[in-house]
Amino acid sequence: MNHTKFSLDDLKHIAIFFLLFITILSFLNIVYVKFILVKRADYRKQVAYEQLQNKTLDFAFFGTSHTNSGANPAFIPNSYNYGGGGKGYPSIYDYLSEMITNNKSLKIKNLVLEIDLATFSYGATDNIFDYNTKTNYLSECLSFQIFAKATHLDYFRRLIKRCFPLIGHGEDFSHLTSNPTSQIFVNGFQPYVGNLALENATRDGLAHYKGVFEGKNIISDAHFDYFIKILRLAKDNNIKVILIRFPMPKEYDEAHKQFNFSEDYYFDSIFKKVGLILGDNYIVLDYYNLFFNETDYFGDITHLNNRGGEKLSKKIYQDLRILNLTA
Repeated sequence: MNHTKFSLDDLKHIAIFFLLFITILSFLNIVYVKFILVKRADYRKQVAYEQLQNKTLDFAFFGTSHTNSGANPAFIPNSYNYGGGGKGYPSIYDYLSEMITNNKSLKIKNLVLEIDLATFSYGATDNIFDYNTKTNYLSECLSFQIFAKATHLDYFRRLIKRCFPLIGHGEDFSHLTSNPTSQIFVNGFQPYVGNLALENATRDGLAHYKGVFEGKNIISDAHFDYFIKILRLAKDNNIKVILIRFPMPKEYDEAHKQFNFSEDYYFDSIFKKVGLILGDNYIVLDYYNLFFNETDYFGDITHLNNRGGEKLSKKIYQDLRILNLTA
């Protein structure tokens, strides 16, 4: 059997090669962390989340982008906004179960859950069978240690992901040309920049209805089942449940009526099952028609803009105070 023998010079060359490789990788990693990673939305959310350790949140908001752009913690003291675009209750349940089970240093007093008309539709939220969707949400909202445990990363992969975030995120070098605003992810809130074009509101309302509901069930059983699991999780952990409807423009409402959408059926179905779990021990905040005649508070047909989010958040906090739920 032939054995390859390395001379002292060969070993020196190999050592120099690995030293150069590690040096270049470390330099690129520093550049990535300083100029690119800080622009990633999930990274900024994770940093904000880790600052919550050893604290008790009065209010934790969960839901889709309606929640993310509608509840501004700057005007609701001691709250955090965990909403996100297309985030349905399957992903939210995964996150909440991990947080409540594994993160004993963060407590939640009141769980605020979105129940808008499109919240439980397959047409508006994520695919419950999409592993990447679930893990992406976990990475945005959980501390690294809990995320690693939840996604079963082994020790070596945890170490690499923690020390060299460049590896596996090279596709994000496009962020070098972006200019994120530092206030976007203060306690999870993401303001919606823009204004609803009134001349297009009716068209946009009809298009949204067709995209979300046409050919689909009004309430997806699979999505709703995870919502019920969250209610049980809250009840088992003595967390108060608050259900919230976010404001929509009048044109959004008119589009649903044009297609004979039955709100009574929708909410009767929801509250009947909620009652079976929680009885009367929950609160409903309904702001659906709050801004029917104030389109300048909307960024598009389904989202509040920054002005609308501020106005609504102040109203939410006022109502929470009236309900004696604030500190």
